[in-house]
Amino acid sequence: MALPPDPAHWLLQISISAAPSDRLFREQVGLLRTVADFDPGTKTWAVLRGTFDLRTLEILQTLCDAARLYGTRVHLNPVPVPDHWQGPTLTADQDLAQHLHVCLDAGRPLGQLVRTLSEGAQG
Repeated sequence: MALPPDPAHWLLQISISAAPSDRLFREQVGLLRTVADFDPGTKTWAVLRGTFDLRTLEILQTLCDAARLYGTRVHLNPVPVPDHWQGPTLTADQDLAQHLHVCLDAGRPLGQLVRTLSEGAQG
């Protein structure tokens, strides 16, 4: 996971690839259409988040569940804030990026990462 061009303000992009068949994709649509947007050009579901809150964890869990069900992978990437973005942004003074780097660099499966982060948010 690379750091975004402006580490002072960035968004977390959570994405997964489309399911490998038309039938599975139709099932995937039912699960993901309320939490992510589909890009037919890249055949990828993605959502941008500017806060790391309970809703973000719920979205991440939904995408993890879909990835497991449909044989795809979840990707977490810090991205620059688009000009049209009106919501909050993650900032360099938050430790989320560093935590993600440490956990992913350690080779921890994403499901363990989600549990670790959600436990930390509650504690």
